[in-house]
Amino acid sequence: MMEFYNEPPQKHCKKPFKKLTIRENEALALWSSDGNCRVIEGPRSKLVFYGKSYQRLSRFYASDSEYLKVTFHDGHIEHVPGPTAMFLEPHRHRTINLEEAWTIDASHVLVVYRKNSDTSTVDRRIVRGPALFIPLPNEFLHSFRWHGDDPKDKTRKIPNALQFRRLRFGPESSTFYNVRDVRTKDDAMITVKVMIFYQLVDVEKMLDSTTDVIGDIIADVCADVVSFAAKLTYEEFLQKTDALSSLDTYNQLKQRADRMGYQLKKVVFRGYHVSDSLQAMHDDAIEKRTMMHIALESAKQEQELQNLTLQMNSDRVEKEHMLDEAKHAHKMAMEAREADAANARKMKNHELDEIIRKAQISSQVDQETQLSRVKSNYYATLHEMGVDVTKVLVAEGVSKMMHLDISSEGREVDGVHVHVDGADA
Repeated sequence: MMEFYNEPPQKHCKKPFKKLTIRENEALALWSSDGNCRVIEGPRSKLVFYGKSYQRLSRFYASDSEYLKVTFHDGHIEHVPGPTAMFLEPHRHRTINLEEAWTIDASHVLVVYRKNSDTSTVDRRIVRGPALFIPLPNEFLHSFRWHGDDPKDKTRKIPNALQFRRLRFGPESSTFYNVRDVRTKDDAMITVKVMIFYQLVDVEKMLDSTTDVIGDIIADVCADVVSFAAKLTYEEFLQKTDALSSLDTYNQLKQRADRMGYQLKKVVFRGYHVSDSLQAMHDDAIEKRTMMHIALESAKQEQELQNLTLQMNSDRVEKEHMLDEAKHAHKMAMEAREADAANARKMKNHELDEIIRKAQISSQVDQETQLSRVKSNYYATLHEMGVDVTKVLVAEGVSKMMHLDISSEGREVDGVHVHVDGADA
């Protein structure tokens, strides 16, 4: 707060001056009789003669995120960035105002214009974040005024409702919008609800091509949705609502976004709204279709159940037949194995019998050979003893001869059995 003094001398005062104390961080402006002003800063004391004018000065402070806007009496302006402090000197300064510096994060930019005093032209530059920006005295910021939400109805957009200076850059932005009075081919009126996602990629292109990005976006969305619905009946529209979430439906919007330096990311269909009467008719139609669909599904399920039962019966019969065939094949295989085993046993028994017969024959031959050898030795011994071997052989032959005379005396004989003990043959 500034105080101005021009005190006359008191009658009882013997001294023609007044002692003033100027504290630390205070200042005093002192005018001489010729009108010159001198600023005295504390801490100190000052003798001021009566009849002189003096004024205590106001001190202004700015932090590191602020700056002081100083307007001089000659009209020029200076911006003093913080942290700083200065006194308002009345003989030099007209005003000192504390201003906030512009804080910009990495997802925003500032559009700054600078006036050239020499050429009377204006240059434009983009200040990108993150930064703490303090404009120069001959610079000013671009103020954006776009369509924004109606405070009374968030689904409507009104001009100049969205005002800002920090422009969003980089990350996706989005906006909700309801396209009203969309007419189908059969004259049904629909309100289509969409959500639009877009991203700024070229600031210079946007500044050169439009003054209202949101206004241009919603205008082209309306054009694309109206064009889409005009080709379809109400029922066809309901069946093809998924196309409203495809970017291929929004050709005009894509072209406009590209011209404005934006990239259209996606459009999401959020639903639709129709009049109550049309909705009631649609609900009735849906109910009828649902009942028919349920009946059709029931008949289909019943038919499928019958088919399944027949198939299961057929499968069971086939499996039983396969099981019988498997049992018969197993039985035949077992019988074949048993027959093979019996044949094998017979073959083995035959082989054993043959071996035994051969062994018996071989034994008999050996016995006869041995007997013949013994007889030969016997006869040789008799010959050596002077016995006539021929007579011996003849005698042995006669003793072995037998005469059998069997007569039936005129009777029929069925069979005769003769047993001779000691006969060799």
